[in-house]
Amino acid sequence: MLETADYIKSSSKARIRLGVAVYPRRGTEVLLQERSGTELYDGYWDAAAGGGLEVGSDPKQTAIDEAFQELGIKIRKRDLIFINTTWVTTERGENLLVFSFEVHWWEGTPTIMEPDKCSKLVWFDASALPDSMIPARKEALLSYYAHGILYTESDERIT
Repeated sequence: MLETADYIKSSSKARIRLGVAVYPRRGTEVLLQERSGTELYDGYWDAAAGGGLEVGSDPKQTAIDEAFQELGIKIRKRDLIFINTTWVTTERGENLLVFSFEVHWWEGTPTIMEPDKCSKLVWFDASALPDSMIPARKEALLSYYAHGILYTESDERIT
């Protein structure tokens, strides 16, 4: 009998990386970060916070952790509002599933906590997102805000 790890290594089934994106909201505005120093989408606008799930963690806890690490704000699980799931295929053929959350209540002031990865934090009107926003993220937000669509697929190949 194959152990779980052996099955995963030998399986032709898709492996999926999981991630989160966190969007603080202030009235009609959404907070975005400008990426820098990451070698991936530098100069593009992205979710204010986000990252990959660790083994044993869940999407909401990861969103809470990432928001604290990247923005210095404290969020409660009950204040995270699920807004979208996006399916992305990477250049390496890997699959990425991103759970997006918005939050209207938090403790603290959003601050750049990782200046080596983020050059700016800016509030944008949710109906006028910047042209230079990561396409998969922009599509997820616009689909939700304009049409209430909770699932999107990105034909964008990211690494």
